[in-house]
Amino acid sequence: MFIGDYRPTKRVGIEELDGCIKLLSDKLDETAKSGEMSTALYMGALITMETIRNGRFEYPGDFMAVFDNRIAELRGE
Repeated sequence: MFIGDYRPTKRVGIEELDGCIKLLSDKLDETAKSGEMSTALYMGALITMETIRNGRFEYPGDFMAVFDNRIAELRGE
């Protein structure tokens, strides 16, 4: 093919992703102790990052299934 279109690609290093997860986890602990309303937002962000880091999925619907399963685990379901 002489000319082709390529989908944009973004890459995040594992160490950087792990750093973000650590920061979110620390922030979640901090907000939970103080009873801040933003705790749920930090929890959602942390679950998202952990799902991206540890999950295996190919399509957005698969991501949501893994995400929903993680929420069910946290609820003890």
